[in-house]
Amino acid sequence: MVYENKNTIIFLKGVTVNFLKRIKKVVQWFVYGHRATSERYKDFLIKRGAEIGDNFIIFCPNLTIIDTQNAYMLKIGNNVSLTGPVTILTHDYSWKVYKDMDGRILGNQQPVIIGNNVFIGWGATILAGTVIEDNVIIGAGSVVSGHCEANSVYAGVPAKRIMSIEELIERREKRQLTEAKQMQRFYLEKYGKQPDIRLFESYFPLFTSSKNFEEMISIFDDRLSLENNKDVSIHYLKENNKNIFNTFEEFLNSNP
Repeated sequence: MVYENKNTIIFLKGVTVNFLKRIKKVVQWFVYGHRATSERYKDFLIKRGAEIGDNFIIFCPNLTIIDTQNAYMLKIGNNVSLTGPVTILTHDYSWKVYKDMDGRILGNQQPVIIGNNVFIGWGATILAGTVIEDNVIIGAGSVVSGHCEANSVYAGVPAKRIMSIEELIERREKRQLTEAKQMQRFYLEKYGKQPDIRLFESYFPLFTSSKNFEEMISIFDDRLSLENNKDVSIHYLKENNKNIFNTFEEFLNSNP
């Protein structure tokens, strides 16, 4: 009888959680409309004439503003991610200033073309006429106009090319151990105990070796599966990873 009551309580909790999730989704749709979810936003833009590829993700759709005045002039490739709030414009009404001066009307409607595998950081603004090629990172808070060449990192106001993707990879690789140990130190100071392995979900290659390879693959499956290229990540981890430690315990016991 006790067992049956426990199952009933668990079932009711599950029903309540699912019901609340549905209510939340309905409220989001009512409040934010097409900006309620990334999928709805994408569908809305496509219906308005935009061309958008696969794996297009808007992390904060309710905060992101994508110009729909000329949606047919917006082209976005595959594997593009927008953090929020991001603004993308295909027109500019600043000509109202000289219209007020002498009545002159000079339109400014230009396309925005974003290639494949592009990351646009928090608070960035993409102005009309911008072309972003493949494999580009746009830094947070950047104001982008003109042409962004492939395999590059752009940042600033106005955004400028600051390095290649290869240079960024080299810099990030050099910082991995320092950052991971910093996380461990802060966790120890805060909670007085060693952190769980999952805390290092972006740093686990540091302690992934042939000794624990299958275990790490299992523990961090969600990270490996990001961007739908799990096999590529596993191959790199197996063939090219330069681990510093053979196990997680070795990492924890190493000098901060």
